Amino acid sequence: MSRSALLFSIALLVAVALPTDFALAAETDAATRGELRSEILASEMRGDDRQTRQLLAVYFERYGRDDPALMMAKAAVLARMDENEIATDWIVRVIEAGVEPEVMEADEDLAPLMQSRRVREAVVSDDAEGSQSEARQQMRAWREKFGTERYRPDADAERNLIMLTSLADESHELMRRDLSRQGDWLVEHLFSAYPDDEVLLVLVDPADGSKVFTQRDVAGFYEHSKRRLVAQGTGFTLRHEYVHALHYGDMERRQQLHAFWVLEGLAALFEYYDYEPDGSITFLACAREEQMQRLLASSSLIRWRDLFSMSQMNFVAKGRNTYAHARSIFQFLAERGHLDAWYRAYVETFDEDSTGAKAFEIVFGQPIERIERRWQEWLRDRPRRPYALRDDQMALGIEPRPNENHDGVKILNVLPDTPAADAGLRRGDVIIAIDGETTPDFLDLRYRLMRIEPGASITIRYRRDEAFESVVIRPQRLSSP
Repeated sequence: MSRSALLFSIALLVAVALPTDFALAAETDAATRGELRSEILASEMRGDDRQTRQLLAVYFERYGRDDPALMMAKAAVLARMDENEIATDWIVRVIEAGVEPEVMEADEDLAPLMQSRRVREAVVSDDAEGSQSEARQQMRAWREKFGTERYRPDADAERNLIMLTSLADESHELMRRDLSRQGDWLVEHLFSAYPDDEVLLVLVDPADGSKVFTQRDVAGFYEHSKRRLVAQGTGFTLRHEYVHALHYGDMERRQQLHAFWVLEGLAALFEYYDYEPDGSITFLACAREEQMQRLLASSSLIRWRDLFSMSQMNFVAKGRNTYAHARSIFQFLAERGHLDAWYRAYVETFDEDSTGAKAFEIVFGQPIERIERRWQEWLRDRPRRPYALRDDQMALGIEPRPNENHDGVKILNVLPDTPAADAGLRRGDVIIAIDGETTPDFLDLRYRLMRIEPGASITIRYRRDEAFESVVIRPQRLSSP
């Protein structure tokens, strides 16, 4: 349906009289409100955008903005005339007037603009007042505490996710896209559906970081009782906690509480990964794998059965080692192509064995001790630091600013006579993407560069203060990143 959703069903069934002189109605004070309205509706139906716009201007000047159908017609006319920013303003006014977003989504002229962040924000803000969901109550409480100006709302109804971020629109859309891809993969392969209840994601503004994260090594958490996920940046912590949000939703549907090593191992697995051209996922090494190599070298590996039965308190107390073990086991499962099958076996046999050992034996067809030895052999064959700089490493010529990764990699220094310097990158710039793929922290950036063929050019998307720019760079073999 077009023409402003058939002009809001012909403006709530008003009679339309075909005009003989549009200009007369627009210029004559004697024209009544009803006559002018009929002229507008008829002009809109006839497809005369220029005349419709003139008539609407006269109407709003005389009678104000009290007619949602005509306001919607104004938005549609502006959209067809490619004045999208002003059209979006009118869409927001229509939403504030109480028109359901679905009405405008049915209009082919307005549907593309309904996906903009400004419109989504208006939809969430308008809907939030009457909603009693736990996530929306948490959203209102957060904005009351930290301010409504910096934290802008958004919603992904398909995935039952609402969001509060202070990110600029482009960074926010990249974060939203990455979460959608991650969530869709998890639902397709592991959790079968998104949570039944809405989940609130809060991406903490750097100015509030010290107020929210009081423990030095904590940069994110998920509270299922509040349906609230809080993270400090768009990188590995957010990816980790988003797995928790979906996993808890799956457990709730199944009425199961999975072993703590399973909860944390799956979440840790998704801290670093990349998509292959066929849509599959490759899980990438990180500092947790380095820790596993140290434990292997010192013969300090934790026995699987001990890890599987470990209480939450003990697991967290030994976190440097236990998180590394749990991630390593799931990475082993994934590389053997058994991750999906293991999770299915785990939830099906949960009542018999909540530790997960039985699921391993079902999937591999071997005793758990034999599978553990295969994992140890796999671990011995792993490189110690697969992401470390090499002599042939493709590099830009920057030094990152440590621990400042809100939406990308912030540059501390640009080395002279390097591709970054030649391209005009500066200290303080924030690299947010390479060839459209996000770089929320430095290890993500390094992995992107490791995939670059010698001599190839890449497009760097970066933020300089509030402005976003792109530059084409040809990385070189350098001794620095």
